[in-house]
Parts: sequence; C-alpha cells; structure tokens
Amino acid sequence: MKKKKIKIWHTFLLVLLLGMTLGFSYLNQTLAINGTAKINNQRWDIHFDNIKIKDGSVAIDTGNSAATIQSSTTEVTYAVTLKEPGDFYEFTVDAINEGSMNGMVEQIVSKMNGVAITSLPDYMEYSISYENGNPIELKHLLKSGQKATYKVHIGFKKDITESQLPGEEVSLSMSFSVTYVQADNTAVDIEPGDMDISVFVQEEPENPIDENLHYYTEEMTIPYEITITNSNSFSLHDIVITSELQDYNYSPITINQLSPSETITRIITYEVSTDDLDPLCQERQLKNTIYITAKDIYNNTISKEIETTEAKIGCRDSEGQFSLSITETSTPANGEYYLCNEQIEWEVSVNPGNLNGTYYYKDNLENEIEITEPTSFTISALASTIINDIGNSFSLEGRIVDINDMEFASETSSIVSLEDDCSDDPGHD
Repeated sequence: MKKKKIKIWHTFLLVLLLGMTLGFSYLNQTLAINGTAKINNQRWDIHFDNIKIKDGSVAIDTGNSAATIQSSTTEVTYAVTLKEPGDFYEFTVDAINEGSMNGMVEQIVSKMNGVAITSLPDYMEYSISYENGNPIELKHLLKSGQKATYKVHIGFKKDITESQLPGEEVSLSMSFSVTYVQADNTAVDIEPGDMDISVFVQEEPENPIDENLHYYTEEMTIPYEITITNSNSFSLHDIVITSELQDYNYSPITINQLSPSETITRIITYEVSTDDLDPLCQERQLKNTIYITAKDIYNNTISKEIETTEAKIGCRDSEGQFSLSITETSTPANGEYYLCNEQIEWEVSVNPGNLNGTYYYKDNLENEIEITEPTSFTISALASTIINDIGNSFSLEGRIVDINDMEFASETSSIVSLEDDCSDDPGHD
C-alpha cells in the first residue's frame, strides 16, 4: 500500500505541474490587465495619461468631479451636470503602451450612473472615438512604445427646445474604459499611415500669352496638379499642402478628412516673376517642391515631399534679352593690316534686358563704361598702342559686369592684323 500511495502522489504532482504550465500559457495568451504586470521578464504596461478638457465644456459644479484616471489604469471617471441645450463635456486621453508587449483592444465600456450605456434619451448625445473622429474598434493594435489618443463627448443636443429637456438639471456619473489584451495574429495594425501622391506640371503653358512662346514668362501662372490617395484602412485628417515656391497670392491648401481609398485632386499655383528669369534672359527650367502633411488615426503626422518636374521659363520678348555685341567698323588703308598710325574702331552695343541697377562695360584696352540702359558706343585705339603691348594681331574682348565684378555677358571681336614694327611711331614708348 505504501508503494501505491507514492505512485498516486507522483501522478498528482505531474497533473498539477501540467495544469500550472497550461494555465501560465493561457495567461500569457489572454493577458488582460488594465495597469502594470511583469511575467517572465516581459513587462505589461498600458495605461491612460494626459487628460485634456476641451474649451467650452461645462464647469464642474460642487459635488461633481473632473475627468480623472483611476490609479494608472485605462479607466476614466467623471461627474458633470448638464443644464441647457448645447451643454457638453469633452476630453481627450492618451492610451500609452510603455510595456515590452504589444496590446490590442478587447473591450470598450462606457457607463452612466454605474450602468453600461446601451441607449440614450433623445435629448442627449454621447460619443467615443480617436481624437480625429475615427472609431475605436476591437482588435486595434497598440504596439510597445506607441500612443493612441481617445476623445470622449457627452452633452445635450443643440437643436432641442427647453420643453424637450427633463424638468430639472441632469447630473451624471460617468466612466470610460478600454481593456487591452496581449496582441495575437488577429490584431489590426493601423500603423503606419501612408499616402500615395503624384504631382503633375505642364512643362509648357497650354495657353501662352504669345503663340510663339513655348515657355512660361513673367505674370504667367504655373499650375501644379496634386493627387492624393489615402492608402489606409482608416481616414486621414488635417491634410495640408504647401509649396516651396510662393507668390503674393500663395496660401496653403487644407483638407479636413480623406476617407480610406479616397482620391482627391487639388491645384496649387505659382506666378512667375522677373526674379525667376535668367539674368541673361536665357530659357531655363524652374523646379518646385510640394510638401504634404496629414494626421493618421493615432494623430501621428505623415509627411511627404515631392520634387516636381521642371517648367520652362523665359523672357517675354526680345526687349528682355540681355545682349552684348562688338563689331569692327574701321578698315585698314592697305586692305590687309593696320599701319602704326591708323585708328582701329569697334562699335559696341549693350542691352541690359531685364536687369535692374548699374552695370559696367569693361575690355582688354582698359575701358570702363557705366551701363544703365540699352546703348551703343565706339571704342577706338591707335594701332601702334596695341602693337606695343600685344603683338601683330588683336581681338577686342569686352564683358558686362556688376559693381562686384560679377560677369553677366562677354563677347570677342574678330581678329585684326597690325604692322609688325612700330618702334619709330610716336605712339611707341
């Protein structure tokens, strides 16, 4: 009999050990704690924090209490009194996962005067949602290190009359709680939020001011067509479109909400100014960058940045073209080369185009002439002076510069031939 008792005791221990193992496994799979726990070096900590009361909410009367988190849990209690149409009490609260395990929503409970809310009088309204208005749903995932912001609203409807209200003030004792369990493979991951975005710009204007223009010019508007698709299973909100290029008419484009799979198109414009044009009035390409931000279901900010294709821009007409030309206007007497005592002359023509301010013509004969408007002038030099410094051939090299000697244009004349020896000429040193 003694031997038999030992076998039974061993069997009992084995069953007990197996039961504890299965029980712990079950606990690990169905962990549901509205607070903090530690199991097998894994820390469970999902709690509410950071309550914010919305402006305009009814004041807390004597005997009532503002929204309060119950001792590091995921439950908020509050007591308010509603008196007239439009009275409300609203707050947001953050659900924060500071544990090492992912959680998911298992249960959402709202109580009024200790009883779960299943229906409301016609004159009352009550709602719970994420801060952006999207619904809180079972199985929604709250990852380790993640935060979700919930919004709770209770109030009297605005469009009711005094006669529809109860005969006296309504005092309410309320609670709102969310139960989380350890996430499994059925959890709905609503992160990260994302957007599909494309930006189209017509490289050349469809309706140019002049049919000969194949580019945008000053006072013409470049349209940027922006298409946004919400590629999430939840709505995006507070969408803002901005542009790197901004003219005097600029203002950001805002969109309140974009439903799942919804696509919208908006156009942001930019008017070309003279500052955008090339100083020499050469055709160039103008880039732009479009920025889009939006908030997802957890109120996280999603940011996108798209660099556009290049739009062609240029000056309106030939009057805006910056030009410099140098033409030899004299001819050697012998038809071949200038003798030492002959004058060589060049006509210089300058058009500063759209440039504003003062510029200077400079050349390799040390001439310096101020330029403020389109003009032409003559540059002359005695052949013997040139031969002394340079040799028996010469080209006039002119350029246009600003006050800081920054070059905007340059031109070189055709080569002229000079007499080989001017040593006996009065111009020779």
